Amino acid sequence: MKDKIKDLLVSGKLAEAIEKLAPFNEEISIITGGDLRRLENEYLHGKLDRDTYKSDLNKITGRLLKALNATDFSEKAGGAQPGTTVQGTSPDQGASSVQNTPPVDGGSSKKSVFFSYAQEDKKLQKRLRKHLAVLRRSDKIDVWSDEEIKAGSELSAETIKLLHSADIILLLVSPDFVDSDDIWNNEIKIAMQRHERKEAVVVPIILRSVSDWHELPFGKLKALPNGGKPVTEWPNTDQALFNVAEGIKRLL
Repeated sequence: MKDKIKDLLVSGKLAEAIEKLAPFNEEISIITGGDLRRLENEYLHGKLDRDTYKSDLNKITGRLLKALNATDFSEKAGGAQPGTTVQGTSPDQGASSVQNTPPVDGGSSKKSVFFSYAQEDKKLQKRLRKHLAVLRRSDKIDVWSDEEIKAGSELSAETIKLLHSADIILLLVSPDFVDSDDIWNNEIKIAMQRHERKEAVVVPIILRSVSDWHELPFGKLKALPNGGKPVTEWPNTDQALFNVAEGIKRLL
């Protein structure tokens, strides 16, 4: 277990590492879990620049590595029970808390899901968000897009911050999406770089038919709905979006 937690820390998966450590060192898990969630919230809301965010993440990682070496894994410390998990909160809910029941999906922490889409596809984006409502209500995901950016904020800068912190990035593909210079030069570029560094998972969601989209940077990735059949070409749009939601659920 110790080596597994260390591997998670080294790969930057701090929330998962804290979750695995919780049954053996409850105190440090509560403290660092709260610190991590507050740090992520401040970064998402533009209160920290990227360099400060990365520096503070490294500090939390260092504290966890030190605690890991000092933790006795021969028995569960502090009376914590198997299945204890550090459960994150949404940005307006404050610090993390510890739940003493295993998550419904078997142990993954809450994931941040970001929608990259063209404004022409806003209606379909909204409908897809509704199909993800159960995952959001059960605290398995946070959903982010330009809709969460506060009025008065610089849209591009805030979007880039959200992209850099998302666990799952959904590319809502359509002719307008591919035609957008801003999406092409910024959002797709950042998304694919993070995917290649294994910092995030990128999933193309084919909303409307796009000729030769397989030749684009994300063309080799597995797309949703199943088979990459465009949402608008399904006999029932809700059935297509349900298929997408089920595919996202399998990533958690």
